[in-house]
Amino acid sequence: MSLQPGMRVLDVGCGVGGPARQIATFADVNVVGLNNNPFQVGRARRYTQEMGLEKQVQFVTGDFMKLAEEFGENAFDAGKGHFDLRKEDCLRDAWPSVCD
Repeated sequence: MSLQPGMRVLDVGCGVGGPARQIATFADVNVVGLNNNPFQVGRARRYTQEMGLEKQVQFVTGDFMKLAEEFGENAFDAGKGHFDLRKEDCLRDAWPSVCD
């Protein structure tokens, strides 16, 4: 992933946000983590606040099949995800611009 400072990055299936925080810290980008598990999103927010990164990293509980509805088209400059190939195909169908 070729990231530039200030880019907006989507982390699909972010879990408790470890990679999102690392990407934000080392690449100086803004990251939105998306997960369907409210407990993990709560933990991600807590850990992010403890690190003082809450202005740079946000977490949302949501459905990756409804990305365009939730964020709009072309809302992100880059994306990463934690999912198997079957789900990746679904993501490509749901929001092709992230997968290109």
